[in-house]
Amino acid sequence: AQQRLAAAIRASVAESGSQLAVLSGRLQTVSPLSTLERGYALVLDAGGTVVRSTKQVQPGDPITARVADGVIKATVR
Repeated sequence: AQQRLAAAIRASVAESGSQLAVLSGRLQTVSPLSTLERGYALVLDAGGTVVRSTKQVQPGDPITARVADGVIKATVR
């Protein structure tokens, strides 16, 4: 009985590890950082708000573009 219990626990831990790997992969797929790795950037205005439209900024406004390996500071032209 003790051996069966130990085997059942090992199987349960292995199954949980597999589920964790699958869920981790799914999370990685939808991660904003993964999106940046694909070449996209997250553009922020001077207040740190995400810029979703050109109407949110004016020429001369400072912006920051967050890319996979850092940030790029720029000015709207």
